[in-house]
Amino acid sequence: MARILVIEDDRVQRFAAVRALQTAGHDVLEAADGAEGLAIARVQQPDLIVCDVRMPGMTGYEVVRDLRRDAHLYTVPVILLSMMTERENVRLGMAAGADDYLTKPFRFEELCEAVSVLLRKRKAYQDQAASVMGPKFEAALREQRRELADQFEDRLLRELDRRWSRGLGAGTGRGHAEALLVLVDVFGAWQPDFGDPEACERAYQRYQGARDALNLFAPTYLLPAGLGLLAVFVEEAGPLAAGHAHRALRAGLAVAGRLPAEPGSGAVAMHLGPISLLRVADALHGEAEVTLVSGEGPQQAHALLSLGMGRDLRAVCSPALAALAGPALKAGQSVAEEALQALEVVAVEGRE
Repeated sequence: MARILVIEDDRVQRFAAVRALQTAGHDVLEAADGAEGLAIARVQQPDLIVCDVRMPGMTGYEVVRDLRRDAHLYTVPVILLSMMTERENVRLGMAAGADDYLTKPFRFEELCEAVSVLLRKRKAYQDQAASVMGPKFEAALREQRRELADQFEDRLLRELDRRWSRGLGAGTGRGHAEALLVLVDVFGAWQPDFGDPEACERAYQRYQGARDALNLFAPTYLLPAGLGLLAVFVEEAGPLAAGHAHRALRAGLAVAGRLPAEPGSGAVAMHLGPISLLRVADALHGEAEVTLVSGEGPQQAHALLSLGMGRDLRAVCSPALAALAGPALKAGQSVAEEALQALEVVAVEGRE
């Protein structure tokens, strides 16, 4: 039996959730708003929290943020509940630190199953930690996880509030002598027929999945590139460092992991080089703004992508990017064609 806290301002919804969890055998606490819920959590130390998103005074996102900053509560799993079903709201909840997200109205079985899954995961992690970690190492690991979680959360929240085009007005150009580029071929050899509803749905899911994976790493620009995507990472405050390279490489590996596993289904190329961007718009005809991309960097990224796909490699990078990343980059085979060389990217063992 687990101790579960339900934070929900709607009395009927709160009663339904509490009753469902009590029927499943759990010890259930309840709170009518976020402030009350945090106060109860700090005293009662629940094993899991179920929290509504839209509440007066303090939203569910703010509750999760405060929990993740509490040294005694930051590991407690959180399930967010909301009537909102838009993708951006789901991503915002997960970015804030939630472990799962259910939309209302939910089925009792759905809530109980989500609770059971998270409780099993938490117990498995605690058992493993207790068996392999000494007390001092475990304390150091908890502190490191808290600091990394705070940094990652703050960065994500800042980037979600900032549009990728900030500082780049319509009809203006900008050049970056040094940029990290992640070029994604979303569809590979598959040429989707956008006149077929089923093909459209498959294409949309694959494309949006690639966008979501890249957005988690907060690129400065995320642009269409033919039927693919180009993520651009730049640093305005100073030169690019190894940590920036690690972030771009992890973004590329995250996208590669979302692509289908069969050969020819898409690939990712990563490069360090110059880029130029031009933002254009046609206000007279009301056409949407677009960003044009030019420079040696994008050209080299396209060449790397072609080389990698020709050798059936899922993720490749240029030697320039590998040099910046340093020993954290775990490379596989090296391929070359005339003056072009690419390294297979296997893993990245660094943190920004």
